[in-house]
Amino acid sequence: MSDFVTLSCPSCGGKLTVQKNTPTYICDYCGTEHKLREEDIEYFGRCPRCHRNDRVEKITAIVNRHDQLGAKFPSPEQLNLDEFVERPDLLIQQKLNSLPNPQKPDNVFTTRSKFFFIVSAFMFIQFLCAGSFYIRVTALIPEFLWLICSLVLAALGIYFSKKSKRLHREIELEILRKRSVLEQELVVKANEVRREMTGLRRQLKIRYEKIYYCHRDDLLFIPGDPDYASCNNFVSYLTQILQTRNKA
Repeated sequence: MSDFVTLSCPSCGGKLTVQKNTPTYICDYCGTEHKLREEDIEYFGRCPRCHRNDRVEKITAIVNRHDQLGAKFPSPEQLNLDEFVERPDLLIQQKLNSLPNPQKPDNVFTTRSKFFFIVSAFMFIQFLCAGSFYIRVTALIPEFLWLICSLVLAALGIYFSKKSKRLHREIELEILRKRSVLEQELVVKANEVRREMTGLRRQLKIRYEKIYYCHRDDLLFIPGDPDYASCNNFVSYLTQILQTRNKA
């Protein structure tokens, strides 16, 4: 029985009734009103501004009501923590995005190949049109030379075409190799970032569950912590430990 404290009126000994939301007691018998001294009010959960806890509530309880006020207290899982974590994975992703398309066909050998094929076709047409105006103009050149030149230029076109394809293949393989290396590195760095994010959210969740809100003063605080903040600065107040961590 030593753990119980009997509340009775010091004037008449009648039963005292606690008034809701105030540190005031009224005697049911004589009506005398009694007020607790501030030092006698329960310390835990007292607002650092009004020094009372009758209008104080944990933010987790507020959030569970799903009302308008609870929407102001997003959980750690809902926060974007990019500013508190280095993101090498984003840099790697940028490098991946900047890699050229291996299917692009144009290079110096492709251009040369096209040129020789076009000239070869022109000269072969000249050979087929023997006796035409073009041949009369170039009568000094034997007809068979048109054919020989046409075949030589066609051979050069084939040579540069194969060289162009070989170069395309080498470039494509090099790009694919770089892409494979970057993708593997991206997976490793993304997992590291994910683990770090998980650790930070775990820290924030512990702090989140300690925060109280005073409806009277619109104040967020943690019992025993000298710092407090207004409701509108909730995210900054919650992530305060991460800001301190980055400075350190």
